[in-house]
Amino acid sequence: LVGHALEQVRDLSELLRPRALDDLGLVPALRALVADFGGRTRIDVSLETSDEDPWPPDVALVVYRVAQEALTNVARHSDARHARVTIVRDTTRAVLVIEDDGHGAGDSPRPHLGLLGMRERVTLVGGELKLGSAPAGGLRVEAVLPLGGGA
Repeated sequence: LVGHALEQVRDLSELLRPRALDDLGLVPALRALVADFGGRTRIDVSLETSDEDPWPPDVALVVYRVAQEALTNVARHSDARHARVTIVRDTTRAVLVIEDDGHGAGDSPRPHLGLLGMRERVTLVGGELKLGSAPAGGLRVEAVLPLGGGA
């Protein structure tokens, strides 16, 4: 019983904050997420970033979770063959973009728990979530996150 309870606590802890963020840092954790996603879904996905520096923990968690949920949506809803995750930052903000070549979400995507969760996470750190059409025809999810004066 105790062993089962510990396992549940570990699972819950992983849901709240992925261990990979603390153990590896944001960019390696995103690389692992992208590799796992591609292997499980057979969707070709790339990660584009040149930023290997440490990230503020609250922003890193939001970036990771938004990327995770956006990729989950690509797998569930888009019929995409390719997806791209891009992350850039300067001294004042970070921009995360997830794009796919699927069928997109039309003019006004229906709000669902995943989308609402992404918006809530981004808003809680003072950011903005934008949805639109990707150049390849699918959906573009963009999260703009303030960094609070430097990174």
